[in-house]
Amino acid sequence: MVGPTTDNTLSARHGFSQASEDALNLQINLELSAFYTYTAMTYYFKRDKIALFGFAKYFEEQAKEEKEHAEKFMEYLTTRGGAVKLATLSAPQVDFTSPVAAVEFHLKLEQQVTSALNKLHDIAESEKDSHLSDFTVEYLEDQYKSLKSVSDLLTNLQRAGGEGLGLFLFDKQLQ
Repeated sequence: MVGPTTDNTLSARHGFSQASEDALNLQINLELSAFYTYTAMTYYFKRDKIALFGFAKYFEEQAKEEKEHAEKFMEYLTTRGGAVKLATLSAPQVDFTSPVAAVEFHLKLEQQVTSALNKLHDIAESEKDSHLSDFTVEYLEDQYKSLKSVSDLLTNLQRAGGEGLGLFLFDKQLQ
């Protein structure tokens, strides 16, 4: 009977360091945490006393994107011969003082994801792992576009007044 081998020379793992694997697992868990947070935010905005369905739709799309990123990182990790190590997710924040506060929180979370992705890229470079380095470039480009988009969203929400009719119209625009 042939069983699993513990000999790393006979695996898909080639030129893939433990530091890279650990950094990828960290990124995966951060992406999943963002997915979890944006899912909670989706349903926060669907509450009967909030009823901002444009924001709910927006955060639902954000959640879907973060989940897709996590899945792509997990697929990449296993393709390179690594092991996915999922961590326990903490309960996300579920109440906000205002939509402006929620979008500010969103921007901070995207900054954290971007910082971790930059660290992953730096580790790939220091480990001379050109494949991982190239893999992260597309995600870095997306993250910087996302930071700009969220920043624009926040600016325009503040410009709309963040409450009353301005908020109502802003929310309708997100639908």
